[in-house]
Amino acid sequence: MDRLDGYIDLDLLFKEDFEELKNQGIIEDLTQFFKLYKINVNQKSYFFKQCSYQDAITELIVNEMLDYAEITNIKYDLACINGAYGVISESFEKDGYKYIKGYDILQEYEESLKKQIFKTKDKEYGKVLADDYEMFFYTSGNIFEIIWHALEYHYRDFKNKQEIVFKIMQQLSITHIKDLLILNQDRHSDNWIIEENKDDANLVRDFEHGLAFRDFYKNELRINPLGESSLISNNYEELEKFIKWSDKSMNKVIIDLRNKLGMENLKKSIKNVEKNIGIPIREDVKNDIITKFSEHIKKVDKILANKNEKETEHLGLDVNDDYLR
Repeated sequence: MDRLDGYIDLDLLFKEDFEELKNQGIIEDLTQFFKLYKINVNQKSYFFKQCSYQDAITELIVNEMLDYAEITNIKYDLACINGAYGVISESFEKDGYKYIKGYDILQEYEESLKKQIFKTKDKEYGKVLADDYEMFFYTSGNIFEIIWHALEYHYRDFKNKQEIVFKIMQQLSITHIKDLLILNQDRHSDNWIIEENKDDANLVRDFEHGLAFRDFYKNELRINPLGESSLISNNYEELEKFIKWSDKSMNKVIIDLRNKLGMENLKKSIKNVEKNIGIPIREDVKNDIITKFSEHIKKVDKILANKNEKETEHLGLDVNDDYLR
């Protein structure tokens, strides 16, 4: 496959004018804030999104890291088309399933709250509904307790409602832990999606990690429970709260993922990406990722050791990771 500076050259691959490809329905232009195309070829669909070089490289590195950690994820590759550079991935959509963004599930619940608040005569229940509704105004609803309630509402007519909701919340919790461990900032409610059929539902495989290895603001997905007066201010406070409010089994998941998502994994993943794209990653980008992640993982290890010293020792937390070797 032809590559241009590491990018798959889709113009050379198709050998047709871009506008003609659109006219034929091979390319669907979904562009809003950045160039986004759906590409239909050989009965398969792919998505191309324009992004910066660092975002694109980060997507590829995280793919490799998650494979090592045995977390299923959507695979990306560098690609360019019609003057735009970014990443391409195969569509995750399968026949027989409906796909719903977290945003739509939350909006559905928000609308239902408006109706229920005015209808209920139970003052105590009405206060719970009002607290839920108020949270939408300063969190966009993308916090765990609101999501739980929204899922219960969405699956209210399913016989196995509780089983489905519990399973999705577990899946979302693991996604959130992983995001905290790799400093992924971008898990807003458009970036978690549920696939469902008439009997069951699951969270779609992990995707959107272009803003990993950075700590310029807090994660878009948060654990703030209802009744907490102040919002969590940064990723490290979020991790501390997650450990505090989680049960022992979830804490073990945190330690297990930390041991799999360390510096050794990052360095191997960088080498694998360079091998796959055929050229070295730019030194400034590589050094920035390594430096940010090494500083971050030290802070994570300190939190884990301080919060659960005996358990981390028992579970084999490597707090002496060779960060910069």
